[in-house]
Amino acid sequence: MLGEFVSGEPGVRTVLRDPVRLGGGVLPDPDAVADLLDRGGAGAPVPLRSFTAGHDGFEDELARYRLD
Repeated sequence: MLGEFVSGEPGVRTVLRDPVRLGGGVLPDPDAVADLLDRGGAGAPVPLRSFTAGHDGFEDELARYRLD
């Protein structure tokens, strides 16, 4: 999501003014990653996820790709 910060703090949902969904979830679709790599990458570097991100759904989404 992208928008102007209104309020928020640890443990409280962040409120944005005029939020815009950037698409996707916490992980990109694997096929989209493969396509991007085939094209040699594009765009500015993406900031890395902070270890302080807390429970943002990343681990839950990543578990879907677990190989048994």
